[in-house]
Amino acid sequence: MVSLIYVMLAYLLGIIWGVFLEFDILKMSPIFLCLIIGTLFLKQEKFWKRLLSLIFLLIIFCIGIQYTHYRSKNFQTKYQEGEWSGTVTILTYPKESKYYFQYRVQNEHHDKFMISFPKTDKTRFTIGNELKVKGEFSLGSVARNEGGFDYRRYLHSNGIYGTVRVNSYEVLAYNTKNPIYLIQNGIHQTLIELLPEDISGVLIGMLMGDTTDITDEVKESFQNSGIIHLLAVSGTHISYFLLFSKFIFDGLVGKKYSSFFHIALILFLMTLSGCSPSAVRASIMVILQIIAEMTANYSNSFHHLFIAALIILVINPLSIFNTGFLLSFARNTTEYCYYPQYYKKKF
Repeated sequence: MVSLIYVMLAYLLGIIWGVFLEFDILKMSPIFLCLIIGTLFLKQEKFWKRLLSLIFLLIIFCIGIQYTHYRSKNFQTKYQEGEWSGTVTILTYPKESKYYFQYRVQNEHHDKFMISFPKTDKTRFTIGNELKVKGEFSLGSVARNEGGFDYRRYLHSNGIYGTVRVNSYEVLAYNTKNPIYLIQNGIHQTLIELLPEDISGVLIGMLMGDTTDITDEVKESFQNSGIIHLLAVSGTHISYFLLFSKFIFDGLVGKKYSSFFHIALILFLMTLSGCSPSAVRASIMVILQIIAEMTANYSNSFHHLFIAALIILVINPLSIFNTGFLLSFARNTTEYCYYPQYYKKKF
């Protein structure tokens, strides 16, 4: 049986190849040849088993290349630069600049965009507002110098097709029936009304991953203290909610059935936080841990880490360029290298 880690690595190499190189069988033939020759030196009884495993991994590798090409082309060609119009739903609170309010939105096809409105009191919207907008669409600027910041790649790594600068708009609905949006707005409004600005902004960031209400002074203080990661929803936050869920449901329905409530709560928190890479990674790992406790007598969180990475990269292979994705998995991989005993557990 091919290890999941090898499957993940084959798919990851396919993504890297798909981003930087074209799919050319002549370029890839030396790789195939070396791998096939390598199997010839194996013992006869292992030859066919290893050869089949090798073929399977090569298929995964090619799938990674082709799927990355497809998603990259889709981001580049689905929407053309120039005049753009559509109906969108606001997904975040405004990110404020000197002249604009910027929001992340999605259209009726669930494609995401960054959209900018001229900064006025009328253009301050909340999550769930629906608008019909007309403006100028841009794919985003690319790096002009080698090693420079590539804004287009940054957008694509977050599943965003491009930016829209609004020329005109019409509000279709201020109220939303989506329960997630209602809860997000309720939490945001309650914390803003009850707590001072600095404290409410931090709590909103920890609960929903939205740092737009955190002042620059508070962010700088967290950075200087080395705990800026606490403002992003991650494994620490998910673990706290899991402990709370265990405390409530284990006593009410018993450990056997409480696992379903734990999984439902974690999925809800992941959705509430906007499904950021760190939140998705932590949620998948915790859910797999819960399932392992229900069905097996052994669990390896390092394998769970690779499953989480594979799921995220299947959804969007360009997430490999997302800083949050890279730091989240790099941190956990480093921890495993130094403390492997904490990632393996027998029940």
